[in-house]
Amino acid sequence: MPVPARFRCAAPKPTPQEEQAANTSGRQSNRGFEGLALTPSGNRLVALLQSPLIQDGGVDAKGRRIGINIRALSFDTASGKSTEFVYQLKGPADGVSEILALDQTRFLVLERDGKSGHKADHRSLYLIDTAAATDISAIPALPQFDLPPTIKPVTKTELIDFLDPAFTLAGTGMPEKIEGLALGPDLPDGRKLLIVTVDNDFKLDVPNEIWAFAITPAALAPSATPAAPATNSP
Repeated sequence: MPVPARFRCAAPKPTPQEEQAANTSGRQSNRGFEGLALTPSGNRLVALLQSPLIQDGGVDAKGRRIGINIRALSFDTASGKSTEFVYQLKGPADGVSEILALDQTRFLVLERDGKSGHKADHRSLYLIDTAAATDISAIPALPQFDLPPTIKPVTKTELIDFLDPAFTLAGTGMPEKIEGLALGPDLPDGRKLLIVTVDNDFKLDVPNEIWAFAITPAALAPSATPAAPATNSP
């Protein structure tokens, strides 16, 4: 699938500092496409960046992350033609680490900060819908924060707060990188099985963790605005 030049780093360099100085557009250093989802129909493929592009207010002159508007690239798998839409982060310090398709327009997205243990202050699973999102393919640059009225981002509803004390995941053992999503077979009671996995970066002192959540079908319905739809099964 052809990725538009605006997503690319024109002058790759061996260190983030050198790369920041050499580029005024494209993905931030080590912050490229982090999530990829194929819809159940197989005719739509969506790639989601971890952070905003440089030209979309992603970083300041010192390389600090300051923007919240991430571009997602959506392909028609038959023609290869693409469209783009905006996913807005909760804050500049956060990033996206996975996307999972539910149907043609609705997806689950993992969004988190880069901290672990008690320092972690945001790591959530969002239900998003791209149906009403504006195609921004013809827009060369996005603002750092607020979008103009002509640009509609995806709708976004928190489905799971992984720091909720009810799940007993928060605290010393909270891993830095929650990065994998998959739907398993339906559970006997009709709920959906959601598998969440952790990336330990091959560190021997960081365990590989697999979390299982049971989610009510109503929470994933097209008109859902979930409040507390999940239970954690250790």
